[in-house]
Formats: sequence, structure tokens, C-alpha cells
Amino acid sequence: MVDNVKHLKTWLIWLGQRQNSVLWDASVESARFYNETIAYYRKAFDAKEKPTMRGAYDAVKGLNRVLLHSQTAQASRENATLAVKAFFASLKRYKKSSNGFSGKPKFPHHVKHIFALTFKKSAIRVKNGNIVLSMKKGKPCVIVPWKKDLPTPGMVKIRMDRGKWKACVILEDKREPVKIDEKKAMAVDLGVKRLATTFDGKDS
Repeated sequence: MVDNVKHLKTWLIWLGQRQNSVLWDASVESARFYNETIAYYRKAFDAKEKPTMRGAYDAVKGLNRVLLHSQTAQASRENATLAVKAFFASLKRYKKSSNGFSGKPKFPHHVKHIFALTFKKSAIRVKNGNIVLSMKKGKPCVIVPWKKDLPTPGMVKIRMDRGKWKACVILEDKREPVKIDEKKAMAVDLGVKRLATTFDGKDS
């Protein structure tokens, strides 16, 4: 269920020089897949042609994956497609009414130096209390500290935020929620003379 999906965010502050370097180079590579996909859509838009998913795939087909897991590269391409879809949705609303817009929506800027890394389920495993994120076969993995009592995430996104790496971990929490007996409740009144007074309906 949607209510059970959790988004946990954490700063990756205990990274060694090697992992920092891997994340940076992978983010540069991710940006190439994003940029090339945006460029394809932009070319079709300027030529007033209808873009296709196959065309978007072919646009990055020639790019060499050095570090990225195949699904991470695919996610970068999908994020570019989502950005373009959001642009067309905004443009459609703008044409109906410009209220709420500061100006005409602009096509997504296609030059990014680095772009977020999205790791899907097949690239994620939990080992020794850490999330292990797979890169291309034979390349070093990325390690994210984790809690043993939490399930394996369904997706992990890592991006640069204000000069630091930040991870957003998305998971479905299947633990049973704590059941609260609504008949057994207690009110707490914070005061000046007394720090706190409690009342359970009978005694205070």
C-alpha cells in the first residue's frame, strides 16, 4: 500500500576518497545519459516531430557505460523523459490559462554536469548492516549505512546537495503498526507552577 512507502534521507558523511570519486564519476556519466535524452526530445520538439520511446533509447545507445549499472543508466533516461512530460503538461495548462505562471514554460535545460544516481531493486542488497549498491559489473560498489531491523529498500537515489552526497532511501515498511487503545488515553497539561499534570479520565 502507498501508506507503507517510506522515504528516508541521510547524508553520506563517512565516505572515503575512493567512494567520493566513484560517486562523482558515476554522476557525470549519469548526466551524459540525461543530457543526450533531453537533446533528442529537444530536436524533435524544434522540428515539430513526434518523439518516440524507441528514439529516446537510440539516442543513448552509443554511450559507453563505464561505471553505471544498466538500470541506473535507464533511470537517468527515464528522468529526462519525465522532465519533458512535465514541460508539456505545464505548457498545456499555460495555453488554457496563464494564471499562476510567471512566464511561458521553457523546455528542460539539457546541459547538466552531474545528475542523480538511481539504484533500483536489482542493484540493491543489504549486507552486514549496510546497503550495497551495485555499479557496472567489476566496478566498486557504493556502501550506505543501514539499520538491520529495516527491510531491503526498493530504490535508492543519491545526489549532490550543497557540496555533500545525500541518499534518499525508498522502502515499503511491512512492519505491523502499533495498535493504540483509544479508550486508554491520557491528557498532559503543561503549566508554570507544575511542569506537567496528567489526567487519564479518572485521576490526575
